Amino acid sequence: MKDEIIIFVLVVIVCFVIFYWSRKENFTSVKYTENCVNDCKVYNHIDKNSKCDRICKNSYPENKPYFTGIYKTDKDSLESCECGYDGNYKKELYLSYIDTQFLFNQSEANKICPSECKKYKPESTWSGGWENKYNSGKCGCKVF
Repeated sequence: MKDEIIIFVLVVIVCFVIFYWSRKENFTSVKYTENCVNDCKVYNHIDKNSKCDRICKNSYPENKPYFTGIYKTDKDSLESCECGYDGNYKKELYLSYIDTQFLFNQSEANKICPSECKKYKPESTWSGGWENKYNSGKCGCKVF
């Protein structure tokens, strides 16, 4: 009888652990895209971030949505922003190129890009990548 109780308790514990981990996966964050409808002209990455943050916060406010850092632009107009809200957020790494001043060489990028990435999102880090397009530069930032 005693062995049967121990086996029963172990089976219940294993079932609970399996149930817990399977439910945990179901609570990962929900991501969705919101289109920009008005005031979509953007001037720099700070402007993009603030507009996307506003767009996301106005959608599903009861879920406390946030801007994930991913957006889509067409020339200088914002098309859409990726928003999300938390369950049990599973971090994903992505690379975002942000606008900055013209970068003359790698040593200048080494000085400028790390701080530009921190301005873009405090938890982001510079990937080491950079490029120049037209009269401005872009720094590659790793964002979680």
